[in-house]
Amino acid sequence: MSDFNLEAHAGSKSCRSSAVGMGRPPLAFVVFVCLLLIPTGVMLHGDEPLIQIGDTFIQADDGGWTIGNDLVRYAIGDTGNGVGIRAIQDPVTAHDWNHGAAPDSYVMVNGARVNIGGAPTQLVDAEVSEWWGGVKLDVRYRLPSASLLITRSYAAYPGSSVIEMWTTFTEEAARSVVLSELTDYAMSIDNGTLSWVTGLGALPENGGAFTRFAGDLDDGQSFDLGSENRVSEQSLPFYSIQVGEDQFFGSIIWSGSWRFHALRRDDTVQLQIGMPAFQTTLGAGASLEMPHAVFGLTNRRVPSTSMALAGFIEKAVRKGRPMSSYVSYNTWYSYGTFVDEGSMLAEMESAASLGIEQFVVDAGWWYHINPDDPSDFSRNWGNWEVDPERFPNGLGALTARAHELGMRFGIWVEPERVALSTVGEPGLAKERFLASVSGRYDPSVPNSAATSAQICFADPEARTWVLNKLLTFLGDVQPDYIKWDNNFWINCNRAGHGHGAQDGNFQHQFGLQSVLEQVREAFPNIEIENCASGGNRLSLDMLSRTDVAWVDDRTDPSIYVRHNMEGLIGLLPPSYLLSFAVGPIEGVADTQTGDAGYVLRSRMLGSFGLSWLMSGMDEGPRAEIRKQIDLFKRVRPLLTRSSGTLLSAQVITFPDQPWSGWDAVEYLTPDATQAVLFAFNTADSQPVALLHMKGLRPGVVYTVESADVGPIGSATGAEIMAAGVEVSASGVSLGHALIFRAQ
Repeated sequence: MSDFNLEAHAGSKSCRSSAVGMGRPPLAFVVFVCLLLIPTGVMLHGDEPLIQIGDTFIQADDGGWTIGNDLVRYAIGDTGNGVGIRAIQDPVTAHDWNHGAAPDSYVMVNGARVNIGGAPTQLVDAEVSEWWGGVKLDVRYRLPSASLLITRSYAAYPGSSVIEMWTTFTEEAARSVVLSELTDYAMSIDNGTLSWVTGLGALPENGGAFTRFAGDLDDGQSFDLGSENRVSEQSLPFYSIQVGEDQFFGSIIWSGSWRFHALRRDDTVQLQIGMPAFQTTLGAGASLEMPHAVFGLTNRRVPSTSMALAGFIEKAVRKGRPMSSYVSYNTWYSYGTFVDEGSMLAEMESAASLGIEQFVVDAGWWYHINPDDPSDFSRNWGNWEVDPERFPNGLGALTARAHELGMRFGIWVEPERVALSTVGEPGLAKERFLASVSGRYDPSVPNSAATSAQICFADPEARTWVLNKLLTFLGDVQPDYIKWDNNFWINCNRAGHGHGAQDGNFQHQFGLQSVLEQVREAFPNIEIENCASGGNRLSLDMLSRTDVAWVDDRTDPSIYVRHNMEGLIGLLPPSYLLSFAVGPIEGVADTQTGDAGYVLRSRMLGSFGLSWLMSGMDEGPRAEIRKQIDLFKRVRPLLTRSSGTLLSAQVITFPDQPWSGWDAVEYLTPDATQAVLFAFNTADSQPVALLHMKGLRPGVVYTVESADVGPIGSATGAEIMAAGVEVSASGVSLGHALIFRAQ
């Protein structure tokens, strides 16, 4: 990563044989219009859209195509040197971000660079179709020298200022080709202030986890983001470039390694996003669909990236599957692995009496755990055998009791890892399933000192073994929810797994997608939690396949939880982001302890969880917890449909910069008729904060209610946004919640 002045901010069926992509809608919902194009590059043109869904359309014009809607338009076509970018236009402001005419993607084929749409590719044809409630354009090219068919796909969706794009490669001859430098898109756009967010593994001296940063590139300076392992270990897969009040932003829809590169040239930033440098082989007659990526625009109509992404996430990522955001209890911080039937049944009773809706038994339910250490969840993991002494009636009895109490039941699994002590046992993992790097299961220690290993999901036999164990287990337990954990990672280079020496990460992710999709097919109503030692796999890809994500294994104090949420909500929906209140209600100041509103509302910025011993808790704290759970349930119908926007500086948790002041987040429904404003102050902050909300409907009158004092007035959206909302410190709580509803 290059240095520059940084400032922490607050402020068709799938065409491939081995990879699992976003998928195609059912055939009944697909409408095709084929545009056969002659080799000279002369294309159809006209004023009428080729296809239109709501305000979203594809139009052929002047030797090219435009795809978009009232919020974004992307145009490609004959630029005199092949098919290149013509415009990246914001229809609201008439701002064209584009500064280039080159093809918008490239790849290395057998070591030679190929600009897709330029020489030596040949344009074949194009096709438009309805696509998950939006529209899709497929432009096909052929690379004769490699007998390779290359399809560039573009999609747009109503109500979202986002364009999605990806590439599919099909080898048509009886030979294989080597692909590398897989690039989702490469563009030249206006120079502006570059922003990004650190990953879970960022060191404290580099800002720590999920910290917003921004800076300006010098002329000739480059900047890189990405990960060599899991997607959000080093950086969140997200960037933005701001010019004035408008932003150009993007992300890759992927859970493995990735790269983003930016280079400033005068008033232009050349950027690209895609896969890191590795080689992968495409066999004879095989197809490979690359991970998808997006770019999007913000403006005065969609003033934040989360608002711009909302329609895309609903239609293309979640495919209409709602976010539930149940009030969850998790056993990890209260019990560790020392769980048993009796204690779980007693804790369920207490949790249900507080209004908790989902009870999740974390790690430790299997046979032969470590009896001396409740934090050791690796001992004998992978035997998939419920401990009959601690759970004599099986885990299904807990599911049944949870349902009797009106709760859902969840259980922990870690399908991609096993303890080495279980390997080779009858019916358990074979040694050949294990991922390794240069022969080591864990590159940091000799194999004789290793205790666990990763299962390589690129290997079909290994995937089948994991899937069979998992489906059998789920069939026995019948949970409503599974916590899918992933606590160990290496990029396998072992031969015989269905990948090469360099693309173990790449192929494992496709295998993971396949397993998750088969679990969903077998148990369509089950909800899946994405956990990878916390948030090492936070991405739009995992959002499409899982329903909630554990943000960080460190889940207190409240200021740290809010810091993480405020860093992540620019890309991911708040209801996807899970954190927990743990232990006794934390003290927040010498003069104000046990502030349940502050502690629990800090967790309401995302999906709301608790993990501490409920049995034996005094009635005073129980009453306060019930009160806050009731508040969350009241505003949840709004929160689960809303995008989140940070209205202040991000809470900073740098060790040498103690935080003092206010921080605030706004949640706004897609129709902008309802909003919740959460604001937090410290004991030594200014007594009043003036907060300017965004995205309200100017001519609509909103009633405003405080969660603590009741109705406090009404005003139009224009008045609220112009004058601001004044939030005052109170003796009730350091956490404030205001609810806005259109009259």
